[in-house]
Amino acid sequence: MKNSDKPCVSIIVPVYNAESFLRRCLDSLIAQTLSDIEIVLVDDGSTDNSLSICRAYAKRDERIKIISQQNTGISGARNAGLDAACGEYIGFADSDDHADADMFFEMYTAAKRHDADIVNCDILECGRLIKTNAEKNRVIDLQAERDCIFSHINTSKIAMFAVRNITRARIIKDNKIYFPPDARGQESPFFMECFLNAKSYYSLDRALYFYMPNPGSLSRVKFNPGLLRQLTNQYNRKIEVYNKYGINRYLPDLYDYLLNHTLILLISNVLCAPENKARKQMLKEIRDSDMISAAFRRGRMNKIASFKLDVLRRLLKYRQYWVIGLLLAFKPPPHP
Repeated sequence: MKNSDKPCVSIIVPVYNAESFLRRCLDSLIAQTLSDIEIVLVDDGSTDNSLSICRAYAKRDERIKIISQQNTGISGARNAGLDAACGEYIGFADSDDHADADMFFEMYTAAKRHDADIVNCDILECGRLIKTNAEKNRVIDLQAERDCIFSHINTSKIAMFAVRNITRARIIKDNKIYFPPDARGQESPFFMECFLNAKSYYSLDRALYFYMPNPGSLSRVKFNPGLLRQLTNQYNRKIEVYNKYGINRYLPDLYDYLLNHTLILLISNVLCAPENKARKQMLKEIRDSDMISAAFRRGRMNKIASFKLDVLRRLLKYRQYWVIGLLLAFKPPPHP
C-alpha cells in the first residue's frame, strides 16, 4: 500500500489541560488498526498533569512524539504539529474526543485506492450524526468541480472540523498552509486553502470520529468577550485566501454565511453577557464592524428557527438601536 518510508498518517493532537479525558483519546489512537502512524502530541503549556500523561504514553508507544511549548492556543499547537509531522498524510484529533479503531485505516485505504489528496469522514456527537455536505463515495475532481465546491464552501460547512479529514502532507507543506492565530473556526480558512491546492477529494459515508462535549471548551463557554475579534480574524484570513487565489466570484457564499451563521453566533453570545447594560453597545460594535457591514451589503438573510434572534438581526441591519434597547430591557413576567 505504501510507496515511501514515511508513516502513513501523522495524527496531530493539541493538548491543553486535558488530564480528565486525554487517556481515552490516546487509547483510541494507539489502538488504530492502521499501525503505521505517528502521533504528534503538542502540549500547549498545560498546567495540569497532561504533559506527564503524554510522557507516560510515549514510554509505552514509540510512535508517539511529544512537543512541549508555551501556550499559544489551538492554532499555534496545530502549526507546531504540522512542522514536526513526517507522515504521508496528516490528520488531527482533539484531546477530549476519540476515534473509531478503523478510522485512519479506512481513510488512508480510501486515499490510496482513489489517489485522493483529501479524505473525509462523518462525526458522531453523542449519537447525533454530523455529515459532510459533499457527495459520498465518489472521487471529486477539485479543479473541474471548483465552482460546485466553492460556490457554497462556507454555507455547506465542508471546510469545517479539522478532525474529520486527512490531507496529503505535501499539499500542506509545499504550499506553506497554516492555521491562522486567534481565530475562532480556524479550520475553515486552512482547509479552504487545502482544497484550492488539492486535485481530488473523497468523502466516506461513515462516522468514524466521536466528538465529546467538553463544558470547558471554547465552543461551550457561555459568554466569550473576544468572540467578535476571533471571528473577524477568521473572516480576514478567508478574504486573504479569496484574494490570493483570485476566487472573489465565490464571495456571495461567504456573506450569506456571515448573515445566517456568524451573526447569529455573535448575537447569541451577546445575550449571554453578564452585564445587561453593555449588550446594546456590543451589538452596535458588531453592526459597525467591517465584516458584518459588508455582509449586510452583499449577503442574503435566510429564515432561521429563533424568532428573537431573527428580529434582532433585522433590527441591527437598519440600526434600530432604540428598539433593540427596549427588547433587551424587556423581561417576560414569571409563570404563575
